[in-house]
Amino acid sequence: MKKILKFFLSSFDNYTKGSSGRKLSAFAAVSTAVFLAYKHTDVTNLNSVLITLLVFALFCLGLVTADQLIKFMNSKNKKDENQDNI
Repeated sequence: MKKILKFFLSSFDNYTKGSSGRKLSAFAAVSTAVFLAYKHTDVTNLNSVLITLLVFALFCLGLVTADQLIKFMNSKNKKDENQDNI
């Protein structure tokens, strides 16, 4: 336990011994998602809450960028327009 605490606290320094800010932010987002999903949501909005907070975790890790989301939404809108024209 002492080793885990030392690793976590060394993340706030500029040393290479700790975890990165991305990983800590993603961990905080996932922990928040679990807590909020367990305590403060009901079945009707559970999916929205989890998706929102887990997308934030993906942003923090750098796995998803805003540019990728914009391109995805634009391609989805173009497909919808093409289907309406058919």
